[in-house]
Amino acid sequence: MMSGPHPQEAALWKKLEAAREPAARCRALRELADHVGRYDLARSLALANQGIEVASLDNLAYEGALCRLERARSLRLLGEYAEAKATLEGLPAIFLDAGDRSSAGLAIKTKAATYLDLGELQEALDANEEALALFDACGDQMNYCSAVMDSAFIFNERGQFSDALSILESVETRLNTLSGADADYQWLVLDAARAQNLLALESVEQAAVAADRALVRAEHIGNRNVAAACQGIIATCAARLGDVDRFDAAIAAFRAISPLADDPYDLTVGSINCGRAMMIRGDMETAEEWLTRALAQAEKSGIKKLAGECHGELVRLFKQKGDPAQALYHFEAYHRIDTDLRRADLTRRVARMEMQVKVEQVRMETVERSRQELERLVEQRTRELKEAKNHAELANRSKSDFLAHMTHELRTPLNAIIGFAELIMMQLNVSGSSPKHANYLADIHSSGKLLLSTINDILDISKIEAGKRDLDLESYEADKLIEECASLVAGRARDADVELEYAVIGNVQPLQIDLLAAKQILLNLLTNAVKYTPGGGSVKVKAFADGDMICIEVKDTGIGMSAENIAQAIKPFGQVANAFNKKQVGTGLGLPIARSLTELHGGRFVIESELGQGTRITVMLPVAPVKARRVVAGRRTR
Repeated sequence: MMSGPHPQEAALWKKLEAAREPAARCRALRELADHVGRYDLARSLALANQGIEVASLDNLAYEGALCRLERARSLRLLGEYAEAKATLEGLPAIFLDAGDRSSAGLAIKTKAATYLDLGELQEALDANEEALALFDACGDQMNYCSAVMDSAFIFNERGQFSDALSILESVETRLNTLSGADADYQWLVLDAARAQNLLALESVEQAAVAADRALVRAEHIGNRNVAAACQGIIATCAARLGDVDRFDAAIAAFRAISPLADDPYDLTVGSINCGRAMMIRGDMETAEEWLTRALAQAEKSGIKKLAGECHGELVRLFKQKGDPAQALYHFEAYHRIDTDLRRADLTRRVARMEMQVKVEQVRMETVERSRQELERLVEQRTRELKEAKNHAELANRSKSDFLAHMTHELRTPLNAIIGFAELIMMQLNVSGSSPKHANYLADIHSSGKLLLSTINDILDISKIEAGKRDLDLESYEADKLIEECASLVAGRARDADVELEYAVIGNVQPLQIDLLAAKQILLNLLTNAVKYTPGGGSVKVKAFADGDMICIEVKDTGIGMSAENIAQAIKPFGQVANAFNKKQVGTGLGLPIARSLTELHGGRFVIESELGQGTRITVMLPVAPVKARRVVAGRRTR
């Protein structure tokens, strides 16, 4: 006996009665149609149609789409496949626009199930994979399990029964984490599908156990369709196992329940299995009745795959009856249906491949147009950057040329000022003069020399930037270079109470340098080190070999610099601001000139410093060749 409707239906009817707003009423009708559809497809369809009417009156697009989805699901199970497909048209887009990926997946899954019933297996598989992706993305585990089981049905239709069982086992793992009425229904579908695949694999006893489990669930839920299909499986299993009483009970139960069932697919499958069971028992006349009834049902519903299966079983039956004419008739019908299905599948595959080719052609054309446009933009941008670079270089050369000319113009009168100041100071020392006048002249002389030094620095950096600084290379000993430069700075170090030390470590080969440039590098570094080292500190210079380079390291215990200060210090005129620095005079060109001249030699210039801990600057210059000779180098740039 089938149990009455699930108790949840009463609660859903109360929810519908309490709904006052049209949107809420539509949702309640949809929910009720979904639940009732598990055991009464006709009522489910009526409820879905009622919801569609409510939505139409109030222009509720989304709620109307939900009810249309339930209508399509009922139509598909009732065997109204063309109408189901038409009802599903456009629903996924509506749901995705509303952000409801679960309902979009369910609409696509229903279309996949429709394809499956009609034997269009590739379309079913493609649509089912799309539905699975949507369910997985939104975390809808229940519908995900249902879609995976549909994949198992597809493999079953392809005759891949072991693969189908493996898929069902994976679903069982997920279903164990779910509960509620939806989970009960999915367990029902799982057990029925397992029974069908086990029977196909000749695992008769296991198939009977699974069918019994499914039958209990079907009776609990009130699903007559699955119950009818299970009775057919049980009848076949009982016939093979020789269980006459169970066989008779299953046939009688199927006869009783089939008029109440409304899913033509399950009814047809059940009738085919009852026909097979009768053939196993040797009752060919009754088997013919069952199979003929199943064939009529399949043809009426347009389920070609099951119609072909019926013809195949009738071929076997008439061979056993010794009726070759009827066997041949059904064989030709089976072959025709099988050919039609294969041809339709092949046509769809070819059409899909042609579409893919067209899509790929469009994609390639789009890529080619994009590539051409990108090349045009790159060419245009490259041209613009080249023009900007040329303008910048021209502006930089103009600036450097201007500075060079200005420094030349300034140096001439400045040298005269310094020279006359020195001459007057000498005369005053001989003839005697007031201390005030002597101090004035001393200020004029020192200021002039400072200004001349600044102008010379500007001229040097301008030449380097303009690419006009030539190197006159020669071989020169590192210790001699250090000693000469240190002696020039020694007096300033004594006056500042800064200890100055220098040494050459190991066997250091001669340098390949422009002597004046190298001295300028080292003097700039030593001057800076002494300048920014407080009294009592020290400046140490050492030279050592490092591969094919000679390293000259200047290390002080001065005020040091932060990483930001270092970046500022190596820029032209980039003096670092601090309290100690305010007492010092300078242009901020010493380090930039030293760095540029080092790189002009093909060397490296490395600064390591920590605020308050001192600075270490390493200049790496090339070693002179074994047979070094004095040459004039061309311009070298970075």
